[in-house]
Amino acid sequence: MKKIIIVFFILLLCGCSDYKELNDLAIISTIGIDKDKDDYKICMEVLNTNKKDSKNYIIYSKGKTLNEAINKANDKSDKKIYGGHLNQLIVSKDIFNKKNTEIIDSFIRLTEVKDEIDLFLSKEDTACELLETSIKSNKESYKLLDNSLKYSSRSSNTNIDTYISNTLKYGIDPVISTIKKDKDNIVIDNIAITSNGKIIKYLNEKETIGYNFIRNEINNFSIPVKYKDKYMTIKINKSKTTNKAYKNKIIININIDAYITEYNLDLDLDDNKTISKLEKLTEKEIDKYIKEVIKLDNKSNFLGFKRMIYEDYKIKTNDYSISTNIKVNLKRKGELKRKI
Repeated sequence: MKKIIIVFFILLLCGCSDYKELNDLAIISTIGIDKDKDDYKICMEVLNTNKKDSKNYIIYSKGKTLNEAINKANDKSDKKIYGGHLNQLIVSKDIFNKKNTEIIDSFIRLTEVKDEIDLFLSKEDTACELLETSIKSNKESYKLLDNSLKYSSRSSNTNIDTYISNTLKYGIDPVISTIKKDKDNIVIDNIAITSNGKIIKYLNEKETIGYNFIRNEINNFSIPVKYKDKYMTIKINKSKTTNKAYKNKIIININIDAYITEYNLDLDLDDNKTISKLEKLTEKEIDKYIKEVIKLDNKSNFLGFKRMIYEDYKIKTNDYSISTNIKVNLKRKGELKRKI
């Protein structure tokens, strides 16, 4: 019995010690990086560990270098800044094209920071304005963006490790998700493509969706399909892309399981000919998204086609064609077989 009591008190004391240590740390979840003339301006979102007040707060700092700005932030905090839980980095477009190499290099050298930090680009607002918007809504910015990435096909997640890897490899350039304000929240806003470490274009919605089809990253996506003079909604349940590379050709193979969720047409969904026609129309619509983004293949290697040819044949080439092979299978026809 005495042994049990002693063990209990040891565990209790250890727990109190850990709790006290946690309260002595300023745990950073997000860092925003802006430009202030020739200086770095950073803002850090700190998780509030005080249960009485769950609202996060921001620490601001400046410096000639990023490390100087981070070190100065420690002087402004009554707690030790801890980056072991850093989830994301938001960089404004004004500084990214000029300083992206220095920014990435600084973060991979910070020992307590993990490599899987998500990288975002702010093209309209400053990074600090976005963080301030998130704080005002009393929501953690990471959770907002994480949910947006999981349930959208209009973005593509890039972490620092992936960015570095695709920058160093031949035949593939990294993309970066862009974010913006939406009322009181911050949301994903398509993607930016790069070439030689510089942002060269922001994809529109159709181009971003086409990119995600090619890269096998379609998630929770519904597509409007026109039949005669009206539209119906086709919900993609599963999308599988298998790209095949040859020495002078890329074939994009996409297999899709989908079902009809909305239609205001006089259709007999028991008729196989009708279903077959709807499948063909859906295939053509998806092909439009893909053709939109393929047009940009000569501007950047963001689609990774050159990388695919190099990996399979060890040759570097700009001379190849691209074709698509899309197959849609309408597995479910909805609860109703005919229009009400």
